[in-house]
Amino acid sequence: MLPEPLFYIGSIGIDMYSIFILIGLIACFIFTYIAMKKSGYSSSARDTILIIGIVAIALGFLAATLVQSIYDFIANPSDGFQFTGKMTFLGGLIGGVVVYLGIYFLYVYVINPRLKENSFFKSDMNKGVWELLRFAPISITVAHAFGRCGCFCAGC
Repeated sequence: MLPEPLFYIGSIGIDMYSIFILIGLIACFIFTYIAMKKSGYSSSARDTILIIGIVAIALGFLAATLVQSIYDFIANPSDGFQFTGKMTFLGGLIGGVVVYLGIYFLYVYVINPRLKENSFFKSDMNKGVWELLRFAPISITVAHAFGRCGCFCAGC
């Protein structure tokens, strides 16, 4: 078990949990990119979906931390509500999926149709979210598997 930081970048300690999470996210994006390429997604659709995924992951981490803070507050209300660095997978999964679907549908049905043809943000969305559902759970599982290895290293 290696719960203490292995090295520091400035004042931020990087531990095995963080390294495994990063490896899992990179593996998730590589798998998703390859699966979308083999499924016939256009280049602009792949880019759009991956950018939305990055935003959803960032906000999913925020949701994971918020849900764990709520759990901690319910377990011990006398300590008060504290937004700690601890996370829970279920909060991150639900938060990330809700954010992803919200941004995806907002972009595809509201923003993209209103953009001009030569706009930088205009995307050729030749395939939809339903085709993405064939391999999105596998991508999430790949990232989660590396995250669980990180949890083991942290002593969870």
